[in-house]
Amino acid sequence: MSLPVVSVLMPVYNGARYLAAAIDSIRTQSLEDFELIIVDDGSDDDTPIILRAYADRDARVRILRQDHQGLTRSLNTGLRQLRGEFVARMDADDVACPDRFLRQVEFLRAHLDHVAVGSCVYWIDAAGEPLGPEYWPLTNDEIEQRLGRGHGGLPHPTLMARRAALMRLGGYRERFTVAQDKDLWLRLLEIGKLANLPTILLYYRQHAESISSRQVELQWRMTCEAIEDACHRRHRPVPTRLRSKKPRPRGPEHLYRSWSKRARRSGLDRIARKYARKAIASAPWQPANWWQALLAYAQSLVKPLAAGVGMPLAHKAVEFEYDVATRVDLTSVVAPQTPYDHARQVAATGTTVGPTRANLPGPSTASRRVGH
Repeated sequence: MSLPVVSVLMPVYNGARYLAAAIDSIRTQSLEDFELIIVDDGSDDDTPIILRAYADRDARVRILRQDHQGLTRSLNTGLRQLRGEFVARMDADDVACPDRFLRQVEFLRAHLDHVAVGSCVYWIDAAGEPLGPEYWPLTNDEIEQRLGRGHGGLPHPTLMARRAALMRLGGYRERFTVAQDKDLWLRLLEIGKLANLPTILLYYRQHAESISSRQVELQWRMTCEAIEDACHRRHRPVPTRLRSKKPRPRGPEHLYRSWSKRARRSGLDRIARKYARKAIASAPWQPANWWQALLAYAQSLVKPLAAGVGMPLAHKAVEFEYDVATRVDLTSVVAPQTPYDHARQVAATGTTVGPTRANLPGPSTASRRVGH
């Protein structure tokens, strides 16, 4: 039996609610030469039933079951079973765009000095409603600088890496029960380059009870350890102010407020108002929540007035077609202006601007507008 081009690694623990949508988005990829390895980390909901049903009707789906051991060990369990040339990460609650694997494989085969590539993402909430795009640094230098400041380098569920590179590093280090992705990026940088594609290739589902919101202090402590380890391996001084950045524990109101802001800046007025109200309900004593609600409702009122007189708005809706149920292709969505100091893709045409993106694949089709 020939080896697959891509091995997809998907850990899951009690993920029955979103599991079918995640698996279907993999099974309908335009690049069909893959295997899907799903590590069931001791689920006690309907996850095993759903997995058996998919494995019975698709030979590309393989199920590994273990007692509950956590995310990092589940990832390593799956890594040891992979056979493909490339390894694609996937979370059990996200939805991949149909051309994700094809675009990432094309990039890695065209850029042999790169060991891994991610992409930009589009945030959705637990119900599947759009929250707005998230743009990431594209080039290796930008990613390395961002990691050095304790931020993420690639969205973990969008990772595609060379399997040989991952095996050379020994996979994930299991003492990193969280922030295992940042530790991996820092080690991958020592054997090759990283990049993010400017196109949106994943619907990235956000939860108020996600690991990042529940374990902020542990995340930051392990992120610092990963950076310090990288500095020691490279014989570089550890940033003196790294440990002094104590993250403040934040409640769900912070997430709701940030989602409202993201939706407002993406022109998703109804969603912006929805999460502004949730922020106020969670913490009515915080002035920031009321301010965000004022902005969300003001934009809803100003937009029709501005349109009537032809006045451009500061935040224009990102144009794309949104339909998780049918997994509409989002690869025509390209990152517009972002805070990073490099040339930008033009969202309407897919045109590449500036020499730093000359070697990055980009779509040429025009994007489409979502209805609100």
